[in-house]
Amino acid sequence: MPTGTAAELVHAPMVVYDREDPLQYDMLKQVAGAEARPAAQVHHVPDSTQFVAAIEAGMGWGMVPEPQLLKASDLRVLDEQWFIDVPLYFQRWSVDSKVLGRIGDILVTAARDHGLHLLA
Repeated sequence: MPTGTAAELVHAPMVVYDREDPLQYDMLKQVAGAEARPAAQVHHVPDSTQFVAAIEAGMGWGMVPEPQLLKASDLRVLDEQWFIDVPLYFQRWSVDSKVLGRIGDILVTAARDHGLHLLA
């Protein structure tokens, strides 16, 4: 059951990872329209653990990755329809290394086991 509206989201304080983080702004556009801008305070918290802690402390709303959301007991989903899939990338130096090759193989296997789509 939704607990917020688009208008409430626009007027609520917002927590953003850093000035390059578009997720919260993208969510505003998705739920409140292309011209939507935050009307309240925007807090920048460039640390993933402290970012979640800031939201838990009530500094504002923010987009939290699902694994962190599951660990955070004081957070709640405002609306199940309000989410953004974020592509993740794995890159490594092209150094001939058995250890790096093995780590890459493990990550690819784990991603496939969890239903993630991989691009070659």
